[in-house]
Order: sequence, then structure tokens, then C-alpha cells
Amino acid sequence: MLGALEDHLPIPIRSVSSSMSKLFCHSHLQTMISTTKHVKRLLDMNTKRVTSTTKGENFAINR
Repeated sequence: MLGALEDHLPIPIRSVSSSMSKLFCHSHLQTMISTTKHVKRLLDMNTKRVTSTTKGENFAINR
């Protein structure tokens, strides 16, 4: 199927798909990195909030 299509197209499909996957991987990585940073920031905010609360509230939050 792919071979038959490749014969008719000026650009080989395999190179296009590989560059597309590289592009997708790159954008996916960027998304992962920004998400990780965001989650880390949220966690930092939460730990600050937890440490500022009293022991009883801290226990309730951890459960």
C-alpha cells in the first residue's frame, strides 16, 4: 500500500512521516516539560500551604 502510494508522490512518504514524528516528539516533549514545571510549581505552592497550616489540618490534607 505504502509502496504504491510512494511511486505516485514526489516526496517519499517515509521521510515525511519521520519528520512529522520528529516534530510531534519535539512538541510533545515541550508540552511534557511545561506540564512538569507547572506541576512542580503547584506542588511547591501546596507544600508551602501545608507547612503553614497546623498539624491537625496537615494530617487531614495528607489523608
